[in-house]
Amino acid sequence: MPSPLGHSLAGFVIHLCAAGKQPRRQWPTLLLLITLANLPDIDFVVGYFIGEHGAYHRGPSHSLIVALLIGIVLGGLIGTRTGRYMAPTVLASAAYASHIVLDMLIGSELSGTFGLQIFWPLSSERFTLPWSVFRMAADSIIATGPITTLFSPAILPLVTRELQIMLPVVLVSWFFWRARIAQRDRADR
Repeated sequence: MPSPLGHSLAGFVIHLCAAGKQPRRQWPTLLLLITLANLPDIDFVVGYFIGEHGAYHRGPSHSLIVALLIGIVLGGLIGTRTGRYMAPTVLASAAYASHIVLDMLIGSELSGTFGLQIFWPLSSERFTLPWSVFRMAADSIIATGPITTLFSPAILPLVTRELQIMLPVVLVSWFFWRARIAQRDRADR
């Protein structure tokens, strides 16, 4: 499954899809979208309290209804300040849901135990997509806990694969963002 780096890059891509031409003013939005793209893994915190870090991982926090609810709440909060409700709702939901989509790309051979409860609370069944794009860390690494795993040298091949997959997506998104800005500039002249 993708690390926080891969999820953060997905949040950055979503930011580029909606960003205007003044990126310095958009840092708060970028940071919010990156945070939302990583937020489903908050379920690790609950596991730490009971002494079993993975006990609730890939459960309800990885569901589409939670993605929608997060989007609605943030869209409402941002909308009361800006008067714009739909765009923040869609962006927040998309950033949160990007985490779910990336985590589902571990392949169908790992569904069941490692799948996500994307339809919670309607179903506790676990699902993945049929394509194995990202890899799982070895059980010996995962057993040490998510924080220790992030700093283990054994995670480097997985992060390298993430970068090989996500950096082209980031570059294409950046190219389209620059092209959109250039087109707006030409239209303004």
